[in-house]
Amino acid sequence: MRKVIWSGLRMATLGCLITAGTVTALIYGLSRLNLNSHLQPVFTDLTGSRIVPDLPFSLFIGAMLCSTDATAVLALLRPIANKILGRVINLIKCESGFIDPV
Repeated sequence: MRKVIWSGLRMATLGCLITAGTVTALIYGLSRLNLNSHLQPVFTDLTGSRIVPDLPFSLFIGAMLCSTDATAVLALLRPIANKILGRVINLIKCESGFIDPV
């Protein structure tokens, strides 16, 4: 596990920034377009009132989604874990441990 700590930290940090940035840009960008189509994100609160996604709201959604990446990857790799190199599995586990605090 020690051999992959720095690689896992880099993967977690860059992956989180890229994922959060991409999701934020998509939500914020699509909400600013005046489209009457299915591409425009629609968020509602508990009373059913529409929430227009501003930048802080878009950043919150992006940050919330970025920490689920490693969990999803581990769940998908579980059936074939015996066919993957131990170093790769350790790297993914290390990255998933680092991504939550990031």
